[in-house]
Amino acid sequence: MSLLEETREELQQKVAQNRELMPQLTKKNDQFIFDINKHLATSELTEEQKVVAINDILNTLIAGQKTGATAKQLYGTPTEAIESIVNKPEPLP
Repeated sequence: MSLLEETREELQQKVAQNRELMPQLTKKNDQFIFDINKHLATSELTEEQKVVAINDILNTLIAGQKTGATAKQLYGTPTEAIESIVNKPEPLP
């Protein structure tokens, strides 16, 4: 299996996981993700970067819900969250 195939498979797994996690969100967190998706749609990020970002946010929100943490406490406003995603430094090789 090539690296590209593995990455594609991992990406498909994240997409499937995102679909499973979405129904677990509270109404406010669901609205937060809706707003994030709207902003991401107009960003210059690749589809892969968008899927990974949403997956990270979903996992964090669901974990936060268990302790009563809100999306705003975890990420600030959707605009602030998008800024941190879009301006995230590239990982070192």
